Amino acid sequence: VDVTLAGDVADTAHVGSFRILLQSPSSIEARDAISRDSVAVAYVSSPIGGPVVHVESEAEAIRVRGTALFPSSVQAGERDVPAALLMLRHPGGPGTGRLRLDSLFVQVRDETRTQQAPDAYLDRLRVFIEGVEVADLTSLPPVSGVIPVALGGGWIDPGDTVQVRLVVDISPSAPASFLEVAVGGSGLRAADANTGQVVRVEPETGTDLPMVSGLTRITSPSRDRPRFPAVVTIL
Repeated sequence: VDVTLAGDVADTAHVGSFRILLQSPSSIEARDAISRDSVAVAYVSSPIGGPVVHVESEAEAIRVRGTALFPSSVQAGERDVPAALLMLRHPGGPGTGRLRLDSLFVQVRDETRTQQAPDAYLDRLRVFIEGVEVADLTSLPPVSGVIPVALGGGWIDPGDTVQVRLVVDISPSAPASFLEVAVGGSGLRAADANTGQVVRVEPETGTDLPMVSGLTRITSPSRDRPRFPAVVTIL
């Protein structure tokens, strides 16, 4: 017969570690089911107990800093264009739960910071965490709105920082205009790894939200190349 012991950790529990152990065999009362006489209790191994439980305080915030990577201009159809580098830091100290990275919501904007239809400007969006590709999106929204990106639930330990890099392919049919990629404060979702409670997104000191790629000017090779007559007659 398997017996399982379960319990709830108190809200006021101290940060640290504990383990539940059974007392000595003499503390357990067992009787013959028919005669009701007491029977001896012995442990196969001693002590008998559960695993070590680590009590952590809840993570409450994630700190962010963005670096713009867009060049001053790109050509329509250009591939593998670095857009932005996001630095995500867990500000908690030892004894704080890890952060779980859930999702990004990426905006595509023009020079007036008006959101545009992503697929009118981009063919592809890739996201890398610490150099590992976690998202490769080619079916982008055809109307104005954000691009949802699942981050796969990666972890950030207290005091650690991870790099998130955004790379895009410019659509060959993108209009000759300006383009910016942005991630706002509400565009990043992270949670305490133990409770699943969503945490606050805060900019690092001296920085602002949203995190942006900077403006790049999209040019069309066919439109921007100087045109000359095939034959020049000199009189």
